[in-house]
Amino acid sequence: MLGWGDLRPVDHHVTADEKLNQGIRVLYWALLFSAQQQWTHLVVMDDERMNKIKAAKPVARVDDQAKLYLVMQQFLASAYYNHRQSDFQHAYRLIWKVLWVDLGMRDEAITTAFENYIQVREQQIPQD
Repeated sequence: MLGWGDLRPVDHHVTADEKLNQGIRVLYWALLFSAQQQWTHLVVMDDERMNKIKAAKPVARVDDQAKLYLVMQQFLASAYYNHRQSDFQHAYRLIWKVLWVDLGMRDEAITTAFENYIQVREQQIPQD
């Protein structure tokens, strides 16, 4: 049986740009899901909530990162299949926690990468 450390090759290094791009894709699909479910009120975050998330402790251990990923998957599945708004909101906040705290991404970098991602997505949409 493989341990968590054996799941990824030792010589495989993910760059900060790759992590940011992966995080942006997750954020994009979460926002799209909230719009489709008409749950856009759940993605609004005040400064107090944002600062609370940014003050959280980072998850450093691989097994804890795996647990966080599984928890996010569970919340998103519950939001989708059971239409639980609270589960979606918690998963959405965990996405931001991973971006801000665990990956150490800054607001400016996230905003710029998200805007670039939107521009690329718009160019991929066929025009009638």
